[in-house]
This record gives sequence, structure tokens and C-alpha cells, in this order.
Amino acid sequence: MNRPVADDLLVRLKAAPRVGCSDLLDSQPLLLDPAAGHARLRFTAGVDFCDSNGHVLGGFLAAMMDEAMAIAAVAQRHFRQAVPTLAMQLSCLRPVTPGPLLVDAWVRHSEPQLAFLRAELRTDGGSEVCATANATARYTQDRPL
Repeated sequence: MNRPVADDLLVRLKAAPRVGCSDLLDSQPLLLDPAAGHARLRFTAGVDFCDSNGHVLGGFLAAMMDEAMAIAAVAQRHFRQAVPTLAMQLSCLRPVTPGPLLVDAWVRHSEPQLAFLRAELRTDGGSEVCATANATARYTQDRPL
């Protein structure tokens, strides 16, 4: 990993104007490794994200993993391109309750126009994976930052 490049990209990401979804999910980038195509973000699931049993709805988990996967993909291209998601598969492995969550996302493979992505969601400090996602995204000429 080229630490100065990764650190510069993380600073740029943290300084970029936030979008409403990132605010809602309380998205906090923690780590970027563009050479490895890896990103780690912390999110906060609020009680208003829950169903009547107190479990976070899968749609919110999907949004968290989608954001993390997109950041991993655009960081690998040094934020020169955007990467809208074409398709995503979510697997909820165990119930998630409100609180801090960590998402690790990776670029599994990329081509000039496509990225194949993977993410794992855990409770903050937890060792068990609560949800996984796989996605296909298309690189565009739009610049995200």
C-alpha cells in the first residue's frame, strides 16, 4: 500500500461535501487502501432504522454496504470517476441492532468500465459478519470528488 497516496485520498474524502444519505447513515471513512481496492467505513444505525422487532432493516444495511463499495472502487481510480451500482445482492446473516457498524469493502475485479465489488458488515468491535453484499458497478466519467 502506498500510504501517502492512501492518506491523501482519505483526507480528500473526509473534506468532500457530504450527501444526505451519508449524513443519515452517519458515514465515517476510516481506511482507504486504493492499491488493494479496500475501504473501511463506520456507520451508525439509528433506532428509526428498525422494524417492530428492533432489528435494522436490510435496506439500510444495503445502503451502508453500497456506499462503502463505491468508495473502495472510486478510491482505486483516485476519485477520477464515479461508479453507480448496476446490481447488488445482499445476504443478511444475523439480526443487526442499532448502534455503530463497520463495513469493509473490496474491489474484487475491475475492468475499464466495470467493477465487481464485495462488502462485509459487522457490529463495531464484533468479529461475526452480520451481512454481506456483492455488486457490479459501471465506471463513468463523472467525478465524485
